[in-house]
Order: sequence, then structure tokens, then C-alpha cells
Amino acid sequence: MLAACLTGYQAEPDSINLLENITIPYEDLDGNFVVMDKNGNFEGNHLYFNTHYYACADFNTDTRIDMITIASENYGGSGTFYDLILFMNNDGALHYSDNWGGGDRINPQGLYINRKKEIEFRFLARASHDTFAVTPYILHIVKLIVRNKKLYVISHQIIPPP
Repeated sequence: MLAACLTGYQAEPDSINLLENITIPYEDLDGNFVVMDKNGNFEGNHLYFNTHYYACADFNTDTRIDMITIASENYGGSGTFYDLILFMNNDGALHYSDNWGGGDRINPQGLYINRKKEIEFRFLARASHDTFAVTPYILHIVKLIVRNKKLYVISHQIIPPP
């Protein structure tokens, strides 16, 4: 996936191999850490790497392409929790760096990086008074930056439906 980034930054042709055996600090219900396999799937109980939403840039200006993506997790109940996951490219290998929790049962709409390397995550959510049976309908636009390999929210805009 890293090689397929369309953000205006060039990735190495063989960078898909960087995704092999990445450990991220998510524990499954048995207390085991989750590891991504060579196909981009996570082992363990219920964490899924979203192959539709990811973006790449050199966030720390070391000339290596880093990646942000969405992971969703479900522990068998009705909820599905979404997180942005930041992977930094250190010496040619991607490493988990940080995450930001998007919420339960949201509907991701897009993940972008602008020329200033600000990350924009768009998703639909429901109002706080809505039940989880209500389909998400309120657009959220969250902008984040990467500083010292950590994600920081710089704005969160909520756009109600017309």
C-alpha cells in the first residue's frame, strides 16, 4: 500500500515489503499484541487494517516515506472502533508511532495530506443524543499534524447536515 500513495510524494517501488511484521500496541482480548502479516492483515482477534484509507508523506523530513492509515477493531459486540494509525519509516522499516481514536461506529469518508503535511480525516458520526442504530450523518473534519512522531489535533470541524 505504501507504494500506491497518491499524495504527491514518491515512495520506493518495493516499499510494500515494509509492512511485513509490524507490531502495534493493540492488545487482543487475551493480552497479545497484534502483528501485521506480509499481506497487510493483522493477526489476532479483531483488528483490521483498512486498505482503502491511507496516505503517505515524509512527516519528519528524513527523506523516508511515512504512512497514516485507519484501523478498525471489534471485540465481538455491536461496536466497531476506528483509529488513525501513524507509522514512521525508520531506516527503511515502518514502525508504529502513534494513534488517534476516531470513535465507535463512525463512517470514514476520506484521509488526506495537504502540502503542509497536515492530515485531514473526514468521517460521518451521529449526534450525541442519537442511538447507535442511527446511520451516521454529521460530517466531522479533523486536522492533525505530526510532531516528534506523535499526532496532534489542530482543528475539529463539525458540519451538520443541511
